Amino acid sequence: MTEVELAWLAGLLEGEGCFYLATRKNQDGTPRPLLSVICSMTDEDVIRRMHDLIGFGNFHTRDRSHENPRYKKSYTWQSSDALLLMPLLHSLLPLMGERRGAKIDELIAAMDGWKRIMTRDHGKLWMYQKGCRCAFCKKANATRRKEYLDADSSRREKARLKNHEYYQAHRSELIESNMRYRARKKAQNISPD
Repeated sequence: MTEVELAWLAGLLEGEGCFYLATRKNQDGTPRPLLSVICSMTDEDVIRRMHDLIGFGNFHTRDRSHENPRYKKSYTWQSSDALLLMPLLHSLLPLMGERRGAKIDELIAAMDGWKRIMTRDHGKLWMYQKGCRCAFCKKANATRRKEYLDADSSRREKARLKNHEYYQAHRSELIESNMRYRARKKAQNISPD
């Protein structure tokens, strides 16, 4: 990301962004910080450009025109992935105003104080994150899709062989049953009842 793109992103998040910090409990009951950065507006091209520029997060739309015809469609980019957000927040911090800068400082302090933050190993199939657009995850997704299609085609081949074996084993019964069915249908069409 160039300095100009980073400045554009900082301006967009300064005006339309939301920096959110909450606390959630782990399965063992210990609290952990949850941070989220959200940007929502009615300009789809701006949010799509932001999503492409950042390279991670989720993009979604919300249409409330059925509630009130004056409402426009809104477009939202959101990410709660602390490991991907932290470097972005550090690079945005010097470009933000006082209020947003204080909120980013609060998010960074909360995550720095939490010792259980884990690193993500991108590119591993089990670590692939839906919505992540980094090259490693794209490759992992392509590999996962290929494995799924290969498994699906082998499943279909097994089913085809099983049907073929069943047909060969019961061929005479199936032919006889088919002939009875045709005779019954023919009798129904000819008979006046």
